[in-house]
Amino acid sequence: MTTLYAWATPAFSSDSPVDHTWVTDYDNRVDPYANITDVENAQANYWYCWGIFHIQGSSSEQPQGYLGSASGDFALAQCLCLPNKESDSIPPHTRPNACGTIYYYGLDGVCHQLANQVLWATGGTSTPLTVALARGYRASSFIYGTYGILHHDWKANISRCAAAPPPPSSPSSPSAVTTMDANDDFAIHAKQALAALNASDKLAPLLALRASVREEQLAQREAVLKGAVMPSAEALNERNQAYFQRAAALLTSAEFEAVFGFAPSRTIDLVDPTIMRQPVGKA
Repeated sequence: MTTLYAWATPAFSSDSPVDHTWVTDYDNRVDPYANITDVENAQANYWYCWGIFHIQGSSSEQPQGYLGSASGDFALAQCLCLPNKESDSIPPHTRPNACGTIYYYGLDGVCHQLANQVLWATGGTSTPLTVALARGYRASSFIYGTYGILHHDWKANISRCAAAPPPPSSPSSPSAVTTMDANDDFAIHAKQALAALNASDKLAPLLALRASVREEQLAQREAVLKGAVMPSAEALNERNQAYFQRAAALLTSAEFEAVFGFAPSRTIDLVDPTIMRQPVGKA
């Protein structure tokens, strides 16, 4: 077993309201390695999670950008997502790869979902650590889920790496649309937040809207696989913002802010145009 650490730093720019997240198996507050070569020379590991190398974390809300740590299975984490390689450096289906099942950045998920895939290895007999403390995570998990939109691929990857049957999907509930994946951070948080405001009746339509987000994403993805031009970061951010506005129409301002963590009047960009490159493969 090893300890996996989750980190954050502002995405896009220092004043961004959204954090980039990544994972290490060393505490960068103690060992601030200057670059990936130093990490490898120390026999340590850094999961890029569709980002660049960061020496340490930084956050206005979490001291030194530390999002948490937990004991994990290194072999499982390494199989789910290869460390010490940039996420677009090794094509998918060339196992192991460095992008998990977030093959198309901005379509399949963003850094939050890939970091969570690595952190799945902390599950053991308890709930895996996630980057839920990162800024922008509620918005990200609404759009992309906890582990990305490719539920079948993700479960297959778990099965392959753990040499075990795929984990079951969450059971359906008469009071809400079936959650999007196991350990669904957004659905759990939204249920609690709306219940606290006596608005539990709004959970089902909110999750139904979320399901329509995924349907559009899968359709866009299929079009790209058939040769369509990959949507730009700007186009993806506009699409995501349109869904936030549709969610705002379902909720009061107080309900929206409790669920999403920001005011409905605020624009939140999740897709970083500096990371947006050609997909690593047509998975």
